Amino acid sequence: MPQQRANHSEEVNKKKVGRQRRRPPKKKRIEAMRKTLKSYDPVQVQLADESAFEDWWTDNVDVDQKPASLEVVGRKFSETQIKKPRPNQLKGVNRKKMKQRRQQQLKNKRINKALQQAQLQTLLEHELVAETPISGESSNLKAGGRHFFVGNTNIASQKCNISRPKDFALMPPELQEDPTMWKYWKKRKYLFSRYVEGIKLDKESWYSVTPEPIARQIAERRKYDLIMDPFCGAGGNTIQFAKTCGQEVLAIDIDPKKVEMARHNSTIYGVEDRIKFIVGDFFEIAKFAPFLKADMVFLSPPWGGPNYVKDQPFDIETLAPRPASELVRAARKISSAVTLYLPRNSNRDQIQSLADENDIVEIKEMMGGLTGQGKSFQALVVYYTFRNDPVPSQMVV
Repeated sequence: MPQQRANHSEEVNKKKVGRQRRRPPKKKRIEAMRKTLKSYDPVQVQLADESAFEDWWTDNVDVDQKPASLEVVGRKFSETQIKKPRPNQLKGVNRKKMKQRRQQQLKNKRINKALQQAQLQTLLEHELVAETPISGESSNLKAGGRHFFVGNTNIASQKCNISRPKDFALMPPELQEDPTMWKYWKKRKYLFSRYVEGIKLDKESWYSVTPEPIARQIAERRKYDLIMDPFCGAGGNTIQFAKTCGQEVLAIDIDPKKVEMARHNSTIYGVEDRIKFIVGDFFEIAKFAPFLKADMVFLSPPWGGPNYVKDQPFDIETLAPRPASELVRAARKISSAVTLYLPRNSNRDQIQSLADENDIVEIKEMMGGLTGQGKSFQALVVYYTFRNDPVPSQMVV
């Protein structure tokens, strides 16, 4: 009868079981190590009595140390980290993963340090921070052994927490040169939804143009045939008015570069044939009021830069190029329907004082914001309408 062949896999399993039996489990080995360390008593170490070294001295000047006493040995022994095992001795610890994690942490630390150095270098080049030999608490930043403090009061509260965008290379030069303008780059599609198709903006337009969602709400609220936009800028409001107006929009600006930008941006939206662009001063054009009429005049004058939020409340008589009262007075010569686009913190008593006796004043709070960040209070839109004027046929309440 042939001999039955043994199963090779069973023999291997028996060998593994034998090895495991010969060596106790890791958990028991750790417990045994802890018991051994606890059983060690530093007092049992045979050292000479401290009194034997009272008259100890040496002729060697370089050697001026006294042998350790029992108290010193006991204190040093108690300070040693022997109560807890090393991390790689714990159960379930993967040494390879721990090593990879430590390497990744060191890599992230080097990257963050390099980014901080590049950020400080950029700020120094544009004189947003200044280098000082003063050390200690008075400085806000420290890198490479050098101390820095914020020299511009406009960004003192930020403490230079400016993160460089990932797509920095795609940013236009007027934004790359000023780190304080980097935040507006994130809002490019909020300002113009078709920005990637070739929208042109200058540095001032990045923070002064009306965002497209708000401009659309203003244009759809009341639809007129002929609209005048004396401060068209880059064309944020003008483009939306051209989509809803019955005839055409008169876009006026004293800066020929802004008029050219507005003309270019209107071609991207396909409404250039419904806009008439004029380079000139609105107050000079208003003198021809008997021969120049419009159904509505939209006033969006410059607010004086991003620092307008610091004024509580904002004085609308400080608007450029003229106070709000003169702007409204000049616009009334052209049309009895005047719309003002003002900061959200404007003085509402001043807004009411600009109305005539027969005017109806409507103040609307415009809400907006980036997608995913919720809506916030952005600006005020004020509608001055003569009481006896007919209401436009198409009106969104």
